[in-house]
Amino acid sequence: MSKTNSGAGRGARVAATAAIPAAPNAAGPAGPIEGQYFTGTDVVVNYGTYEGGNHASTQFEAEAAMTSLFGRVLTDDELKAIVSAPDGSSLGVSASSSDRLTIKVFHPLYDTYIRQFYMHNGELEMHNDYFFLKSKYAGVDPVTGKHIWKTDAPKGFGATIFSRQVVAARRLGVKRITVYAFQNEATAFRAGANGYYTWPRFGYNASLPSFSALRLQSNASRRPPSSAEATYNQAKDFRTLMSTEAGRSFWMKHGDSAHLVFSPEQSSKNSSDLRKYLLEAGVTDPGV
Repeated sequence: MSKTNSGAGRGARVAATAAIPAAPNAAGPAGPIEGQYFTGTDVVVNYGTYEGGNHASTQFEAEAAMTSLFGRVLTDDELKAIVSAPDGSSLGVSASSSDRLTIKVFHPLYDTYIRQFYMHNGELEMHNDYFFLKSKYAGVDPVTGKHIWKTDAPKGFGATIFSRQVVAARRLGVKRITVYAFQNEATAFRAGANGYYTWPRFGYNASLPSFSALRLQSNASRRPPSSAEATYNQAKDFRTLMSTEAGRSFWMKHGDSAHLVFSPEQSSKNSSDLRKYLLEAGVTDPGV
């Protein structure tokens, strides 16, 4: 069941083009995550709920921003697809400006989930602004010394969300997906954030931060030893570093927050890396 709420006095949903077709499944039948969270039911689309600032947009303003960015008003199914909204969620769709669309997804598993859409250098770009699952502190790993945070989300949930989002973004003309991959394992703001490691594993890429920058991290336990500099500098980018077990281990232990980019084009190296990760992790490929 799909519903659309536009808020009191904002009028009915404007008619739009047909919804995007179902995604091809390159890995066979839907897996348990799809069957539990992505049956296409009980997702509500609301308007005028932008919470990133003081501006409360109307449905008209949000649809004007869609037209500016996508060339038309998106259907409810397209809005749900491009943020990979799981069953039981509600969307807050708004325009933070005349040419910037914001979609916030509310779900029992989510702490914060926001996506932004805008033009950059003449091309449509999507920013994965926040994706924080609700989590509980579970102590310290006695072997690694790392803080442990647990969520109720099943294994592979994040990869499922992102891969479905990539397919929808490609169909709707998004040329780049950006993210600030956050690292914070301490018991502080956004504690347990592991985006610095997870997003590169999903295929995001960028030039690596300088070795000297890693040595300046405020958390002394994360600073890499000077002896690792030569090997680290050979990698140049995240794709190269994360292609080996040694590189992944180094980044898990010493990595920091970083700005990353993903091209949703099917022929891109980013998509190729994501397909490889889905296969290795046993996560259903929705057609990446």
